[in-house]
Parts: sequence; structure tokens; C-alpha cells
Amino acid sequence: MTSQKDESLMSIILNAQPTEERQKQHIRMPAKCFNTTSGTSLTCRIHPVVILTILDSYVRRPEGASRSIGTLLGYVSDGNNLDIIDCYTVIHNEAAGEGVSVMDVKMDQDYHRAMCKLKQTKSKKEGVVGWWSTGTAIPDSSVIYHTWYWGKDSNFVATQSLPSPVHLLVSTDVTAPELAIKTFVMQRSEPIADLVSFHEIPREIRAFAPERAGLAMLQRAQRETDAEVAKEMGETASKSEGEHSMEGFQGAVSNLVSLLKTAQAYVRDVRAGKRTGDPEVGRALTKALCSECFNNVEEFEGLCGNGMHDTLMVVYLSHLTQAQIALAEKITEQVAATVVDL
Repeated sequence: MTSQKDESLMSIILNAQPTEERQKQHIRMPAKCFNTTSGTSLTCRIHPVVILTILDSYVRRPEGASRSIGTLLGYVSDGNNLDIIDCYTVIHNEAAGEGVSVMDVKMDQDYHRAMCKLKQTKSKKEGVVGWWSTGTAIPDSSVIYHTWYWGKDSNFVATQSLPSPVHLLVSTDVTAPELAIKTFVMQRSEPIADLVSFHEIPREIRAFAPERAGLAMLQRAQRETDAEVAKEMGETASKSEGEHSMEGFQGAVSNLVSLLKTAQAYVRDVRAGKRTGDPEVGRALTKALCSECFNNVEEFEGLCGNGMHDTLMVVYLSHLTQAQIALAEKITEQVAATVVDL
């Protein structure tokens, strides 16, 4: 008799296996799988919250688990760009059987479907686009997970731009100089049914404005922590006090001024013929300049002036409110003292 928990952890079986082998508890792995570079034009744009969620899941993994896995949520935009916006962890279990090529792989499919439904109530635009795992290499059991995510039970919908799910591999090796993040798509080999291959595709880290602000706060907190540790150890901090004390609005304005100077220098060099212009950079600059429709400099200065006046008015009203509250407290104290004397 199997328990209710075991029934919820349903085995994932490759569609290529015969019917009699599907009924077995252990499944046979493919003959071989390997990694190679793909010629596809699909590019993955991964948001920082996805990486942070994956690393947090690995830290909180169950005792004895060698890695964590989960589902990727996102959507395809601009034709061939896959935006990976969110993710969540899926409970799984990998138990080796007799022989190196036999493994019993289980995952909580009911939990996956419940989380997918819950996430889509927040944003119907985001759907299942693949899955993620931690580690430095792709083990044989990843083929089973990827095959299941390729099926309809995972709620993945294949499109012309995204015919197969994406596999995101995040390294958790703390000794490496940088965090290794790779994205793959799997392709089957027609001549050999058991031969599959994971093709690496381009990826980049893309952050929304609120995410950039959050990352800046995390980096500032890390710098302050490093400075405190260095001070306790009697060492000299590698950063200046001005950089450590830079906060919020001042840091954002300084960063904006630096970016404007870099863009201005680039445009001057291209116009002077000192360097060859990049069409991608030109389109990005045009998009940024056309995002706000200002007809002239006077209109822009007027908008900034109105914003400054509004800010000063808010500050004045806040000070006036504080003064009125303090005056009301003093009047209340005087009235209370008079009533006690009477």
C-alpha cells in the first residue's frame, strides 16, 4: 500500500520509453546527453529576482538534497527575446537504483500546478517557459525533468518562437570568481532515439527600475558591512567614506550624470569618426530620448522647476504640520494643568 504522500509524488517517465517500462518504478536513462552551442536566435533575458530566488531555494533545500529545481515563468517579447520574470521551487526526489543508468525520479506535480495557477492570478501574461536547477553540470536525470516540462502536464505551451522549454542552470560554487549562469534548450536526435543534446543559448541579466533600486541598496549594504568588518579588524576600507555615505537620490543622480556623460562622449566620437557606430546602441539611445516627448529645453526646465516647487511646498507643509501638532500638545497640557488646579 502506498501512502497519500507517495501518490502525490508522481514519477516522471520519458515518452520515448515502451509501455511495459513505463509501468516500472525505475526508468532507464538515455544512452548519452551532451552540451553544445546552438545557432538559435532566441535570447533569454533573466531578471535578478529569479537568480535570488534560486539561490535562496538552494540554501533552504532539504537535508541530503544535492540540488534544487523549479519552474520558470515568463513570456516571449520582441520576436526572439524570452523574458524570464519569476520562478518557484518544486519538491522533487532523486533515488539511485541498481546500476548507474537506473534512477527513480519523482516530483510533486500537484504542487507545481497549484503554484502555476496562483502565479497566473497575479499576472496572466506570465506562463511556464521552462525549468531551472542548481549545479555546475547537467546530470542525466535532467533529461527526465526536461521531457516532462516539454509535455502538456507542465502547462508549457510551445510556440514558433519557443518550441521547447528552456533550462536555466545556476552554479552554487562559492569558490568560483563569478556566478555561472547558463541557459539551454534540448533537441532530440532523429537517427538515434535515445540520444539527446542540450544546446546553450545566449542570455543576459535584465532588471526593471525597481529591481535596480533594490540591487543598489543591497550593494550599498554590502559595502557598509565590508567597511565595518574592515574597521573592526583594523584595516583600511577599500572604498572612500563618500562612496559609503552616498544614499538614495544623490546616488541615483550621480549615476544618471555618469551615464549621460558616457552617452555624450560616445555620440561625439561617432560623429567625429573616431569610432564606428553600433546600430544597437543607436536604437537604444533613440528609444530613451523618445520615451519622453519634450518639445524644447524650456519645457523641460519648466517641468523640473514645477517639480522642485511641488517638493518645496510639501516640505513646507510638513514643517507647518509639525509646528501645529507641537502647539496643540502645549495647549492641551496647559488646559489639563488648569483643570487640575481647579
